[in-house]
Amino acid sequence: MTISKKFPAYLFGVVGCISLTGCASIIDEETQIVNVDTPYCPGAECILENDNGKFIVKSTPETVTIHKSSEDLMVSCSKDGHSHAETFESSANAAMWGNLIFGGIIGAVIDWQDAGFDYEAIIANPLRCGNIEAEKAVAEKEKAALEKAKESE
Repeated sequence: MTISKKFPAYLFGVVGCISLTGCASIIDEETQIVNVDTPYCPGAECILENDNGKFIVKSTPETVTIHKSSEDLMVSCSKDGHSHAETFESSANAAMWGNLIFGGIIGAVIDWQDAGFDYEAIIANPLRCGNIEAEKAVAEKEKAALEKAKESE
């Protein structure tokens, strides 16, 4: 029995592929920083919740660190007797897709729970609390953005 001269190269390739499994959990964090805002009702308190925990924002707009999950994120905001709950989808990030392609099924299964997923970086809950001035300011910003988009067409 003879060992091929190409054996070290094959061995290196196999070891390299095996070491890439679990890639997203190595490359990406299991936490994510998100900006939480209630543009129509500034100063609201929000609770963000997924299967990995509950995260509190005391007064919007605010930045908070949350634990990632393959499950959606429920965001409940309230102020002055008004409340609104909104669900934000969790989606597979680039590291997860790369891991699926290069790391195989084992790595994808490892990353399926946390690090391989992200939420939107900006969480905007449309809570309205009757603050007419805040609503007018947001409406004017939206109108200006639409006009600018039309001009650039």
